[in-house]
Amino acid sequence: PLIIFAVGNNRFIGQADFTDIFRRHVDRAVQKSVFFGLRNHGSVETIREYVADERRDQVVYQPCPTTLGSYLYPDLMRDEISAERRVGVQMIVGKRQEPVGFRSVEIYPAVTRTIQRLAAEGWQVDGISHARADRRYVEEAKQSGIPLREITLYNDSRVLYKGVQYYAELPLVVGTRGHAQM
Repeated sequence: PLIIFAVGNNRFIGQADFTDIFRRHVDRAVQKSVFFGLRNHGSVETIREYVADERRDQVVYQPCPTTLGSYLYPDLMRDEISAERRVGVQMIVGKRQEPVGFRSVEIYPAVTRTIQRLAAEGWQVDGISHARADRRYVEEAKQSGIPLREITLYNDSRVLYKGVQYYAELPLVVGTRGHAQM
């Protein structure tokens, strides 16, 4: 049996509908699952459309573990946000986003201008990588002259704890990996 826990329907705005093979596969996955939970209500609704009527109620809402951090790691939670002038920047506009209209050549420079302004105002900038692909923006930011500290949140056996700990101490985030930053 399968357990599908807090995944999302990552079909982007303007992206073509999934093919019939997806419909067959997701329906079969629901059929074989003892639990099939998606991390937001929109994903639950859209994925149910691909599943046979008799299995639609098996597709349920399961909050992303990132939203449950205070329960998973209560020792890391803060009652107040730090007043420290520190911003974490994480950007990814990749092969899945560009075909549907997101353009790194427009987004990255706009974010960079904002981050340069924050750095000029005395903010410490952290360039965050949740995956190797995130390093592209970190490198671009460094090349633009932004003094930043690199934070790598992958290839570490303690990645979940390390990530929650890092974000619990960070007062401001500018980024595109929303569920990773939650």
